Amino acid sequence: MSALGESGFIPPTRFRSGNYCGEIRLSSPFDSAQLQLTTPIYYFNGEKDPSTPMTLARYHFEHQTRAKRYFVTVRGGGHNALAANLGDCGKEVWKSILEGGNELQGALSACELSTVVEVRESGVR
Repeated sequence: MSALGESGFIPPTRFRSGNYCGEIRLSSPFDSAQLQLTTPIYYFNGEKDPSTPMTLARYHFEHQTRAKRYFVTVRGGGHNALAANLGDCGKEVWKSILEGGNELQGALSACELSTVVEVRESGVR
């Protein structure tokens, strides 16, 4: 039996009962360090994100050593920082990402909320 209903979504009764995974057996915790990516990764994390704590996002960032990665901390931002908190400069940010990220800092300087950008090359922890 699957935790998902026929439509592919978790039925509301699962939410009410607190049984989200149903019959799915979870045998080991996920560790992002064990699943290395090689394409550039962009992290946008709000300082006040209740869903993705900074420590978890930083762990992923620091352990993806095979990829060039960008970590953008959005000061005062919450969850879904790129769309919800940086919407005023989103077009410029996406353009920079699509062009390789070299102009990311400049694109972010146009945002209303301040940001801090950290870049790490592949092979560096």
